[in-house]
Amino acid sequence: MNNSLEILDHVRLNFSPAGLFFLNIALAFVMFGVALDIKVDHFTNLIKKPKSAIIGFTSQTFLLPAFTFLLVILINPLEIDNYQMFETVFILLGIPVVTGLFISRKFPLFTEKIKKPINKGSLIFFILMVVSMLAANFSQFMAYIHLVFFFVLLQNGIAMMTGYFFSSLFKCSQQDRRTIAIETGIHNSGLALALLFNPKISLLKWN
Repeated sequence: MNNSLEILDHVRLNFSPAGLFFLNIALAFVMFGVALDIKVDHFTNLIKKPKSAIIGFTSQTFLLPAFTFLLVILINPLEIDNYQMFETVFILLGIPVVTGLFISRKFPLFTEKIKKPINKGSLIFFILMVVSMLAANFSQFMAYIHLVFFFVLLQNGIAMMTGYFFSSLFKCSQQDRRTIAIETGIHNSGLALALLFNPKISLLKWN
């Protein structure tokens, strides 16, 4: 297994700095559009009823990394630059969300006008970027998908089940259980793509 996975060290993806820039912009706009729908009342409700939010945060922040760590031990994980990862996450998620919250709060009428076009446009743009990346690397995708498909599927499955059953232990509503499962499992796919193609996050070697 380890010998097979070491082949991935020599794979070079066809993706330009310009393509990475547009991918980052697309993801930032997606998060900006999401933030436009967030109201101050939502935070007030969280303060009054924090149970589901705390469970979701715990599931994604602690349980997901723990189970993923146990999984990647089996395949000898890649080392990454944690500082650069944090910087990228902050830039791509933190800044757009804070900006969206500010605009939504200060300019509600303007927000209502731009919310729908931004959400639709950013999603379409993001899909086009993913399709273009796949097209540019389709030969590598077909050549190596068998080495990673099972692990990706397993990791996402474990993450979703962790979120669902962990929230079930605390008797969350069915809607909250599904939300926490999705948030824990597949909600980070776009960010994962941005991190994957970010040259600042150095993939070093297999241990």
